[in-house]
Amino acid sequence: MRLLVWGRDGLGKSTLADYIGLRLSDKSIAVVMDTDLTQPTMPVRIPGIKVKKEKSLGRAIAGTGTSEIRPYLIQHPKHEGLFFSGVVSDEDYMEYELGLDSSVNAGIFMNSCAAQCDHVIVDCSGQRTDPFLPDALIKSDKILILISPDLQGISWWRSIKPLIDEMKVDHKVIPVISQLHEHHNEKWLQEGYGFNQCVALPFARELNLNRSSGRIEQNLTTRAGRSWQKAVDALISDLTRNRGDGRG
Repeated sequence: MRLLVWGRDGLGKSTLADYIGLRLSDKSIAVVMDTDLTQPTMPVRIPGIKVKKEKSLGRAIAGTGTSEIRPYLIQHPKHEGLFFSGVVSDEDYMEYELGLDSSVNAGIFMNSCAAQCDHVIVDCSGQRTDPFLPDALIKSDKILILISPDLQGISWWRSIKPLIDEMKVDHKVIPVISQLHEHHNEKWLQEGYGFNQCVALPFARELNLNRSSGRIEQNLTTRAGRSWQKAVDALISDLTRNRGDGRG
C-alpha cells in the first residue's frame, strides 16, 4: 500500500505518518519517507542513532548517490519491520542542489520502495517545490490531507483543491481534520465543505511530548491521547480492509 500524508507544516503529519508506519510494520515491512530535504529529520524520528551522510535521502534525489534504495533505508532500532528515509544529521539547508531531474529521481525512488516493501508512507513537506509531491499524488492508493478546523485550514484547502481536481485524484483523498487546540471543532470544516469521508483527530497535548522525544512506539496514556490513537487505528483498519491487507 502507498499512502501520501500531506498538509501544511505543523499539523502533525509526521506524527501521523510515524504511527501508521509503526502499526503497519507489526506484520510487514513499512517505510516512512520524510521528503523535507532542507533540514535533518532523522534525528527526531530515531534519536540517538548516528547515521552517516551516505544514507541521506537527499543524495538519492540529488543524483549524487547510488541507484540502490537499501543504503537509504534506516531501520528502527526497536522495530525490525519499520524503516525511515530522510535527511540525516549534520546536513544543512543548502546541502543539496535539486535540479530538473529531482522529481524523476523521487518517482524512481518511491517505485523502488514500493517494489521491495509492503507499505510506503510518504510524509510530504508543505513546500510547493517538493519533488516527491507530483508522483505521490498520482501513484498513492490513498491521500491523507491534514486540515486544521480554522480559517487558515480553510484557506489552505481552497488553495490546493484546484491541483487535486486538475490531477483527478479527488477520489483518493481522505480529509483528516487535525485539532491543534482544545477549542477547535471539526464540525466547522466537515459541515462547511460536506466531506463524505472524513477523519477527525482530537487535540492531545501528549502527542507533542512523544514527538519531541522521538518515542513514537510509546502508547498514549491520557484520555485525549487514547482517543487520538483509537481514531488512527480505525483509519488504518479501514485502509487495510479496503485493500484486503488485513492485519489479523
